[in-house]
Order: sequence, then C-alpha cells, then structure tokens
Amino acid sequence: WRLLQTANGMLWLATEDGELQMRDLDGRVFERLHPGKGTGLPDGVFIEQIARGPDGTLWLAGTHGLSRWNRQVRRFEPIDGLSGERIYGFATDAQGRVWLARLGKVEAWQLRGAALHRELVLDADAGVPLMAPAGIAVDAAGIVWLASVRGIMRIDPQVRSTRVYGVRDGLPSQEFDAQPKVRPRDGRILVGSPD
Repeated sequence: WRLLQTANGMLWLATEDGELQMRDLDGRVFERLHPGKGTGLPDGVFIEQIARGPDGTLWLAGTHGLSRWNRQVRRFEPIDGLSGERIYGFATDAQGRVWLARLGKVEAWQLRGAALHRELVLDADAGVPLMAPAGIAVDAAGIVWLASVRGIMRIDPQVRSTRVYGVRDGLPSQEFDAQPKVRPRDGRILVGSPD
C-alpha cells in the first residue's frame, strides 16, 4: 500500500494494482476507486507513487504516466504536456520544478497553469543508468536522489553528473526499493532497504 494524508485529514490508500480508497482517520471508507471503471485510470495500471503535486492536488505516478485527482468529476485525469509513458516517481524542488523519474532518465518540468512543460532531460549523457528507479527526491540544494536496486543515485543537474552509491561506499545494501523521503527538519534523504 501507498499512503497519503491530505490537508483535510483524509487518508488515501493506493495498491500497486490500482485500487484506491479515501478514508477518514476512523477508517471509514468515503471513496473506493477501481481501474477502468470511470476513474480515469486504465485497467492493469500499476501505481508507483501517490503524493501531493505542486498545485496541492493529489497526483498519481505509474504505468499510465502522471495524473491528478479532479474532485469535481471524481476521477483522475492525465496532466497536460506529458505522454502516457511510465513514470516511476515525482518530486517537487524548492523552485517549484517537478522532477520525473523514468526508465534511464530524469526530467525537470515546470507547471504552468494546468500543464507541465519540460525544461531538462538528464539521461545516459549525464551518467544516469538505463534502469527503473524505485523513487525520487530532491534535496534543498537541488540535488536529485534516486533509489534503485543498484544503489542510491545522486544526480547534480547543474553539472549534469551522476554518482551511484552502493555497498562499497558503506551502504548496508545495494538494493533500495522504496520512495526516498526528504526529512523536513534537516533536509536529509531517508530511503529504506529490504535488508
């Protein structure tokens, strides 16, 4: 399950296979959505991440691409400017840029109105390995961090370079399969490992 508590105190729960529920803190279900049933999510969707987007609405990343919750019509809608290509995760930096983690690349986008506009692509030319990331985070200095089954990647967009950290660098495992989180108190990146 992936969890998100919204500003109104409701909990959104998402399974990897696309079922979504909105519950109150007492566990009462207020909304239950299944892929392919007028929810805006296709049958067979795999949800990678559920989080608040830079516009304050609920966003989902997964095999369908990136979508946002429209409360008025009670469905998820694709975010304009993007293709339906799989997105493994997203993060927003201090300047409001939206960073997308894709297969073998990281992209920076700017949200203007309701649409995203691409500003930067970092791929093999910047040292990003051709692999599926487990998640993405951006620290206060603007450094992009990816979790993966091959270690933790530090991507510096200013100099277009990537450094992969693993067990040879003192990490307890090579495999990091969870969405990294930025700790608000001090800006450190937290990421879990199955070990």
